[in-house]
Amino acid sequence: MALMLNNIPNLCYDYKESRDVMKNIQTLIEAIKNHQDTRAMVTLLKDAVKENPIELETDFIFDLLKNDDNKIRKNAAVIVRCCGLEDHEQEFIELFLKEENWIVKNEMIEAIKTFSLKDHLLQLEEFYQSLNTTLEDQNWRHKEEMKGRLMEIFHYYGSVKHPQFIDLSKKTKVILTTLNTNRELVFDKLETKNKKMTSMGILLLADSVRDLEKIRDYNELLLVLKGFKEISFDIDAIAEQVINSGLVEQLNQMHKGDGLYSFRIETSSLKKDTFKNDEIKRLGLRIQTLSEGKLINNASDYDIELRLRETPKGFCQVFLKLYTYHDPRFAYRKHALATSMQPYVAASIADLILPFVTPKAKVIDLCCGSGTLLIERDYIEPCKFLMGIDVFNEAIKMAKENSELAGVNIHFVQRDLNRFTHAHQFDEVMANLPIQSANKDRKSIETLYMQFMKKAIELTVPEGFIFVHTSDTEIFKKAMRFYKDQIELIDEKKMTIRRGRSALFIIQVK
Repeated sequence: MALMLNNIPNLCYDYKESRDVMKNIQTLIEAIKNHQDTRAMVTLLKDAVKENPIELETDFIFDLLKNDDNKIRKNAAVIVRCCGLEDHEQEFIELFLKEENWIVKNEMIEAIKTFSLKDHLLQLEEFYQSLNTTLEDQNWRHKEEMKGRLMEIFHYYGSVKHPQFIDLSKKTKVILTTLNTNRELVFDKLETKNKKMTSMGILLLADSVRDLEKIRDYNELLLVLKGFKEISFDIDAIAEQVINSGLVEQLNQMHKGDGLYSFRIETSSLKKDTFKNDEIKRLGLRIQTLSEGKLINNASDYDIELRLRETPKGFCQVFLKLYTYHDPRFAYRKHALATSMQPYVAASIADLILPFVTPKAKVIDLCCGSGTLLIERDYIEPCKFLMGIDVFNEAIKMAKENSELAGVNIHFVQRDLNRFTHAHQFDEVMANLPIQSANKDRKSIETLYMQFMKKAIELTVPEGFIFVHTSDTEIFKKAMRFYKDQIELIDEKKMTIRRGRSALFIIQVK
């Protein structure tokens, strides 16, 4: 069946409307075989099989893969990725190795990643070893991208293993990032004298992560690159400083393995216009090249993260985040809701309320979510009785499993706040309150906060405490003013979490 060029728009429309798609695909194949605007037809075929993969004739595919047109070969590689090439993987790999166009070659490797490659690893490893590049090589960027794709394959099949973290090297300079409100508390817990507070948290010299795992209320552990100075946002300069910092040697001291580390670059703390995405990619590939293949840029399969941060004066700092180190502090948190509090925040709140808690207290969380705040409360001072309520059944299920893993006995009840009653009062009532969102407008939040305050006062013993965290601070203050004769605000601790502002309210019932 012949297909004229003016039929192409109709075919595109048919694909979108899913009308007899298989017939259209066959029509495209016949048109390609008849050499009717092959480039355009292959593009349409590629788009069609993405949604409707089918088994294609081997000879037909290989004819496309051997075409002189780079774009046809590139799209043919996409077709192979979608449709497969059963029993002909070796032939495809041989074409891949012979391919001279690097854009086509990088598309072909994505198809190869879908193959069963146990019998082909040696070929690919030999090819990887041949990819020696310098910045003067006109194809250096394509070659470095290829290394990242190949390393994913080697990691998957275990021919190259991810490095295994041992511990920090002696006298490693690290930063513990903290909330602004509990920085001093964390500072006082650190036994070393080599420490100081910074805008990010606490800078200290550490010999082991094990000593730091005792402290629950810091967020991240970031390593300071040796000798790295604040510099301007210049890609070449940053890459050279990263390599000259002795990063690879530092990583080798902390790990065992093949001495290869996949990394990504994180720039969330930068201004939007500081670096474009393409520039970040170029920086990663430049670091990879200068490391002579020891550091592999791969944003989807990484061992470490290079964290770029902008100083108040507009200079660049670079810190190291280890994903090879698995922080055990919150291993109990198997489940979490999208709105769940970060566990280090819950631990920080627990630390901040410690001066006000009662030994062997009866404690209830009226919006318990996945149970994190209650668990961290029990860790700072064991409770006699713990209860959590939430309106959502899914949250209760999560909370039950998390508390079991944490080894904390908590009674959970699925109940709407207004319908909940209890025979006895509690020493402490706590909550991480919901805030305004797409599902909760200001009026509904105002109503909820009023209901919460009424219920919290009812459930709290005289001179007991209510601990509340929320980002909608003004709405909550309005609710407190309504019940001002029954409560006393002891403290309001302002908090900054990921650039968002919130507050912890410490309230005593009269």
